Amino acid sequence: MIEDPRRPASAPPPDPSQVVRAYRKHLKRLSGLGAESRSPVRFSDVDAYGVVWHGNYIHYMEDARAAFGQVHGEDFTFQDSPDMMAPVVHSSLDHRAPLRPDDTVTVRAYFLVPTSTKIEFLYVVFRTSDMLPVATAYTVQILTDGSGDPMLTGCDLLDEFCEKHGIEQSHP
Repeated sequence: MIEDPRRPASAPPPDPSQVVRAYRKHLKRLSGLGAESRSPVRFSDVDAYGVVWHGNYIHYMEDARAAFGQVHGEDFTFQDSPDMMAPVVHSSLDHRAPLRPDDTVTVRAYFLVPTSTKIEFLYVVFRTSDMLPVATAYTVQILTDGSGDPMLTGCDLLDEFCEKHGIEQSHP
């Protein structure tokens, strides 16, 4: 897990297993790799009820996934590769408490050990002021070739990433 020097010592990060109850089946696959992003809640993020509109949580999660790429050297977007793509094919999000204007949001992205040609992340979204978990989420990306057809066998880039970071993949 990436330590953030800006986090006050009085706000230790919660154990993901205590927060991500809805995704308990994935906890055994936490790889130990993660990253976090932090950003202010903007007025444009808020709906007519004065809380962050539900669709904006996906933007916050993307920021955390981008932070993961910066920290670990791979963001799994493959934007520069004409031979590979990794579209998000599933996302789920469970809201626990609202975010409001003037809040700051912290999102932690946890990389899951790959079991096939999928890339999966768990996310925990916090209100930074008290590190209250306000949402939990999960995304799945599938690896495809340049024409968008799913890869049915292993991916060298994913295998190399796991080897570099000491992640033993579990294939079904």
